[in-house]
Amino acid sequence: METIYQTLTATPEVLVTYNPKSKETLNYERVTHDHNGTLIDDNLIAANANNIYIKSNGYYYRAVFHDNVINLNNFIDRNDEDALNITNLLKYVIKLSYNLSAVQGNGFREPLKIKIPTGRFIIDNTIIDTSSNVVGGKFVFEGEGHQNTRISYEPTNSENFLFENIDIFGFTTFSNISFISNGEGKFMKAQVETSGNAQSIIFSDCLFEKFKTILDVSGNIMMSEVTFRNCKIFGNESEAVLFKLNNPQAVNWRFYSTEIESITGTVFDFYAGSTISYFQGSIIGNDNPNTVIFKVNNAANPDLFGAGNSPNLQMYGVRFELRGDTKLIKIENSDVDFSAKFDNCGMGGFNLNSSTYAVDLKGKGNFIFDNCTNYGNFKFKHEINNANSYLNPTKIKFINTCPDLNLIDNGLCNEVVNTGGYPIYIFENCGLNSYYRPFGRDTFFSNNDFYKISKKTISKGYRNDGTEVTGMVQDRIYADLGQNNDEYKHFVTFNLPNVPIHSIKIIFDKAWQGGFGGLNYNVKVYNTDNSVEIASGVLNTSNKLELTDNRGYFVSNNDKINIEVQSIGAWSQILGVKTFLVVEY
Repeated sequence: METIYQTLTATPEVLVTYNPKSKETLNYERVTHDHNGTLIDDNLIAANANNIYIKSNGYYYRAVFHDNVINLNNFIDRNDEDALNITNLLKYVIKLSYNLSAVQGNGFREPLKIKIPTGRFIIDNTIIDTSSNVVGGKFVFEGEGHQNTRISYEPTNSENFLFENIDIFGFTTFSNISFISNGEGKFMKAQVETSGNAQSIIFSDCLFEKFKTILDVSGNIMMSEVTFRNCKIFGNESEAVLFKLNNPQAVNWRFYSTEIESITGTVFDFYAGSTISYFQGSIIGNDNPNTVIFKVNNAANPDLFGAGNSPNLQMYGVRFELRGDTKLIKIENSDVDFSAKFDNCGMGGFNLNSSTYAVDLKGKGNFIFDNCTNYGNFKFKHEINNANSYLNPTKIKFINTCPDLNLIDNGLCNEVVNTGGYPIYIFENCGLNSYYRPFGRDTFFSNNDFYKISKKTISKGYRNDGTEVTGMVQDRIYADLGQNNDEYKHFVTFNLPNVPIHSIKIIFDKAWQGGFGGLNYNVKVYNTDNSVEIASGVLNTSNKLELTDNRGYFVSNNDKINIEVQSIGAWSQILGVKTFLVVEY
């Protein structure tokens, strides 16, 4: 540090210096006490290698911080090393910023901004904890772009957090900085028990690489207003828990255009009913059976979910990629009533293993998928063991778009004694408005229940030239079965509506034989391409025949029902019969 100018008349006396390493000039003012109020002596100067305090001509001076910014570039002892350890400097500057800040009328401080310059720096220990004496502080940590300001957190003890924020600070902003760890690093422990220290943590244009934990949140009050904006989180090497949410007042968490990618482990781990809103961006998990995007931990407290904290999860326009065995949602606690909504999201199911259950639920909760896409290989699993589940069964609603029901049919649900506890799938404006209950097939609802079965009657008739109509049964369909022919002949084809179908019944009524022969006819019902026999029976012209499609529940995708008949012991036969479908959905 070189003195280039000194004024003896100004009050306080000013010293102007030049730092050849940072290539910047810096003003100092003459002081007798440090920021802690301690009388300055040579021992303090010797212990402080940061050049924040200096001695010149027998007097002591402190750096002047213009525009309330402490620029570390003026005090970093740059050398030829690739990365500089700034742990002690940063701890010193944090306390300096706190003690030089003005105390506002409400008791909060407005500390000086801490500017971290371009470069690669190392921190090897916790820089804020209860020993820092900065309770009630607000801090601003600002870099020069996450591509330029890169901090490697390399703790000597992997259990230590970079910030041990236990009722210490709130209203803090991190911007334009990369934080890089070794796969075991933990960024912040945020425990709030004191009502006078509300939190509002903002991360803007930051990058987190290879962190095991970013926020470990606990306590029971005032952990709201956490914001990530234009951030990138990626690349942990061991199983992570990026966000541990164990504070019921962790509400109004917002993620804007933030990318969370290449994660092994759990992204959001709920122990209490935190509220998260995520706008655009992407979330991509690694192919690992232990990778879960949203998990409700088995140790979660059911009493801390719901009420004012519901819905717990709201996703808007987020792009998911679920690779291999990644799970989107995994509920481990049977007593937790969890809520989630996905709005215009890409669900990222095409890269899932076909054996993976993307959504693994218990017996409670409400889940909404509104106008979402990419449900490929998306399967649901339900494990119901709560005796009260029939009072509030799991409800999954699809709006505007829905997956093929064969994916839901291929889901898994244990057998439940009270069938009212089986999950309900609801479809709104997906070609129908209905409920779908694939596992409780004999479950019925009371008359005042919101979820009803819709029915559609599909028929054809000779008088309207065989045109297919719905809503009413037309007159008979006629078919010439030919002479002395024991083969099955095509009788009629019906088109199925493109909706999630609950059941199909094939009805034959009021038959009329036009020739000579018996009154009995063999009937077979086939699928679209006649590759699967759906049902069969014997029709007697004096009786009605009712057959049931026993394939289970499915979504019809331009599917058809083909019906063939065979006369029994007749040399010539024209069959005329009212034939129609009753489709429930």
